[in-house]
Amino acid sequence: MARKRTLTLWQLDIGDSATLHELNPELLHQAIRFSEESVDALAEEFEAFVGQAISLTDSMIVVSEYASAAVEMASQFHRQAMKQPWHPSMNLFRSAILTADYEIGEDGVYLGPRSLECMKVATRPGQIIISQATYALVRESLSDKHRLLKLGLHHLEDQLQAQFLYQLLHPDLPGEFRPLPSTMVEASNLPTGTTTFIGRANDLERIKQGFEYAGVVNLVGFGGVGKSRLAIEVGHDQLEYHGHGVCYVDLTGVDDKEEAYRVISMALGLHEVFGRTMEHVVIERLKKSELLLIFDNVNSGMEAVSDVINHIEKFCREVQIIATSRKQLSLTKCTYLTIGPMDVPAEKGSVALKDLVEIESVRLFESKVRLHNREFEVDAGNASQVAQICRALDGIPLSIELAAAKLARFDIAKVAKGLTDVFGLLTKDRRAVGQPNLETAIEWSFDVLKAPQKLAFVRLAIFAADFDLDAARKVAGYDALPEEEIEMLIEDLVVQAFIKKFSKADKTYYRMLGTIREFGLNRAIKSQKLQEILNRYAAYYTNLAKDISPRLYGSELGKLLEEMDFSYPNFVAVLKVAISNPKDQRAPEIILALYIYWHFRSNFREGLKWCQTVLKENRGLKGPARCKVLVITGVMASNTGNYKAADKFLAEAKVIAESEGDSMLMYSVLGSRGNNYHLSGDLALAFEDLSSAKEIARSRDLQSGVADCLSNLANIAIDLGRHEDAAMYIEESRSLNQALNRMAASLGKSSFVLGRSARLLDDLDGATEHLGDSLLAYYQMDNPQGVAGAIREFAILRVQMGSFHSAAMFFGADEARRKEISLPVPASRKLEYDAAVAKTRSELGGGFVYDFQRGIEMTDDEILEFLMLQRQIS
Repeated sequence: MARKRTLTLWQLDIGDSATLHELNPELLHQAIRFSEESVDALAEEFEAFVGQAISLTDSMIVVSEYASAAVEMASQFHRQAMKQPWHPSMNLFRSAILTADYEIGEDGVYLGPRSLECMKVATRPGQIIISQATYALVRESLSDKHRLLKLGLHHLEDQLQAQFLYQLLHPDLPGEFRPLPSTMVEASNLPTGTTTFIGRANDLERIKQGFEYAGVVNLVGFGGVGKSRLAIEVGHDQLEYHGHGVCYVDLTGVDDKEEAYRVISMALGLHEVFGRTMEHVVIERLKKSELLLIFDNVNSGMEAVSDVINHIEKFCREVQIIATSRKQLSLTKCTYLTIGPMDVPAEKGSVALKDLVEIESVRLFESKVRLHNREFEVDAGNASQVAQICRALDGIPLSIELAAAKLARFDIAKVAKGLTDVFGLLTKDRRAVGQPNLETAIEWSFDVLKAPQKLAFVRLAIFAADFDLDAARKVAGYDALPEEEIEMLIEDLVVQAFIKKFSKADKTYYRMLGTIREFGLNRAIKSQKLQEILNRYAAYYTNLAKDISPRLYGSELGKLLEEMDFSYPNFVAVLKVAISNPKDQRAPEIILALYIYWHFRSNFREGLKWCQTVLKENRGLKGPARCKVLVITGVMASNTGNYKAADKFLAEAKVIAESEGDSMLMYSVLGSRGNNYHLSGDLALAFEDLSSAKEIARSRDLQSGVADCLSNLANIAIDLGRHEDAAMYIEESRSLNQALNRMAASLGKSSFVLGRSARLLDDLDGATEHLGDSLLAYYQMDNPQGVAGAIREFAILRVQMGSFHSAAMFFGADEARRKEISLPVPASRKLEYDAAVAKTRSELGGGFVYDFQRGIEMTDDEILEFLMLQRQIS
């Protein structure tokens, strides 16, 4: 006969083991061996045992009579696993712990609820989930470092009623995971959304944390950003924590306290009481309530409603309040949270489809389009246009909803193209979605600003991209707005979500959303002040270009490149202004500053376009300035594979350098021409020019130039079969770069050269080591050309090692990254590259296409992780 007992079961398995088996079967086998040995040891220590309910080779169940023992075993196992040298950066194991009544059959098999399997399936890799019954048994006996995070009510397959699930937290364990599915919510007077709530996980968590510091949370942001929908979602999420539920109160248009209390009383279902004010009736009710109040759209009588909230907070201790407004309310005890737009796809580089469909703004756009076209989905055919739309709309929910409605009548290509005029497109047919248009929504928020804030907003709208405080002061700080007041005014605009503030590389930057900026520029045009602001903007970035240019060749390169990532659109905007005026001589100075940026960021076609435009439009450009622009144009053309055009530009530059008698100009010409010869395959001329450039750099004591020429000469020496000379050049180059503190910027190239040399000398382990260093350095410098080159060299190395599947994948990854930046395989490498690809195709047959496509689809992070893993295995 079966016996019934209350037991706690811990189920452990490896998440997504099928994919791991395909990518790295040895790692999977190590994980399984470790889990078997560790679980047996833990079961013995805690007097538990491994049950017979083993479903898969990578999954096992441990049975204990004590819930605390099961929790401790799971925690110890996960912490031990993360310390193993073979354990990768991503999480492998997941655990689910359930306490329930089980029948034990004569053969020892446990018969009972299938909830454990349901919990396990929902659990994320790296996560430990425990059931409500387990929580009740262990919450008072957890060790000091353990905590339990409530994940909400969840339906499990074999349970009639939902139950709470909890996550086990520990400082040595990962704590951030995607939400679990199937959370149950209860009824209230909360509005019910017509679509599923999407994204905002970080904001939801911020609001929860905000209540830890105060009983009132004020959500602040401009119109259309999604404050109301977010507050309502918090209400649904928090129902289970408030004994008297959640009450939603729409305070749109409420201007005074008496009206506010009347609207609140109606939402609470209260009636007037003879001889008592409505304020008294509401407060007396709330004193007895454990309630969450949502005061939505507090935009009219802000001071009056602030007084009401302060009064409730003071006398009704068990009441929590969320208030949404376009401007901070005047509250005595409150957590203020600025709500910004949703995440949007990155503009730089392509995003894999599987990652794109997980981005908040894309998910929202897809769901809104489906209201009009149920068959619509984001796929490979429309992915780039959807990404373009979400970026153009800055992730503003109202904008996305209005644009989605357009697809009821237009195709996606027309909507994407029309977003060059965001307000124009989204103003039409606004009644179709029953909401105000975007410009009106922003204007509502603009109108509540004070005069100095409005003026600062309009002036700061001139920035085409991110800006720092110095730029803001110099451009916007004049006349009625002194420089010393700009920081305070920016902070005011940050609080009201007109400007986003963030830190990067220990520096603070500011960003104005494109739609908000367009509104501000329209205001500047109407005020006839645009030209004055534009002149100050152009002057600032021209002076910055003069300051940056000489420093780009020194130890500050990495830091300056990061700063220019943020400022680049501002430089381009000023470059356009300079080009538009033939008498404006600022264009060459800006080109010089952007040259190194284009080179290290592999934006060669972009750079070539602007250089050619400057040469064409600025016909008065002569002397050294023209020579420098010609050299840069030649470098850009050479790196796009247009070697003949590059030679033509550099030939003209050489004539000017000779006529000027300027040795530094000649150094630039010869060094650039030598590299062009090398890329085109003329090794003898390349070696001659670069040797001459090196000697000029030595004579002028330009140590960075000597180092650069030496690393290029080393690469040529390898192609000539002179490996000892190459090693000597690299050693001297590294020594110079070390002294100049330029190792971070030069490590990618020097390691690449050493890796090529080692491969050609059949030192395959050395090649793997050096090329791994090169790849990592180029990733850290965000140099796409270097990354593609290192991946391509890795592919040829894998062919040499006989590892054709990974070689095909690396060839695919190289192809995708070169295509992204329009970069050809250099002519000097083409023969070897084609031979390696042909050999791989021959060995794999039809399997080549599959592995090649896998490489194309892998993201940069996945490629880096996979390559580093291959490096460790080798």
